[in-house]
Amino acid sequence: MATPPIAASARVIVLFGGSFDPPHIGHRRLAVAARDAIGADWLLVIPAGRSPHKGSSTLFDGEDRIDLVKCAFGGAKRVSVSRMEVDRMRNEPDRPSYTVETLHTLREHLPAGVRLRLLIGADQALSLHRWREPRAIMAIAEPLVMRRAGDDESAESLAARIASNWNDGTAGLGPADWHRRVVDVPLVDASSTEARRLLATSDEPGRDGRLRELLGDAVLQRVREIREGR
Repeated sequence: MATPPIAASARVIVLFGGSFDPPHIGHRRLAVAARDAIGADWLLVIPAGRSPHKGSSTLFDGEDRIDLVKCAFGGAKRVSVSRMEVDRMRNEPDRPSYTVETLHTLREHLPAGVRLRLLIGADQALSLHRWREPRAIMAIAEPLVMRRAGDDESAESLAARIASNWNDGTAGLGPADWHRRVVDVPLVDASSTEARRLLATSDEPGRDGRLRELLGDAVLQRVREIREGR
């Protein structure tokens, strides 16, 4: 793997993975807000080759999703996009992109003094204990859990629910530990699921305007170029 596209001066790096099929405005706003909330130096966005949680089908292929993510984060400072998982999928097309493997690879290619944080949503945090080698994941990159502003559940309650999945007395996994990993981010009305649904229709009233709201002009334009090129 080539050296990750990260500034040499960065010492705290937030890692943000996902299918990004397609990326929407919330991906950028939430990830940048989380990075800034903890004073991290850099945000590395890693589109998945094939997520083990979402099956093998995607609306856009790996190369297209790389392009779309670059459009989504275009102009953002202290942000870069890694193609490591998409490249791995090219070599191993049937193998899912496991987070722990990606983290091991990144750790090998980054200076020892660099600290990694893994940005995940609240739902992902609640299922993290079921991921492949979850303790290894946490040892390499401490989770950073997004809680959306306006959620009915408090940060304390969310932390307690996450901790209940790790209720084995292990240090660093209690409610207080998870509470300090929770960061509040803006509430953004956008989802890739809605975007895919709208892209699959042609006659829904307000479709084009809503797609622009969901994706932003740059991503929507690139989506159209990709689809017209097929």
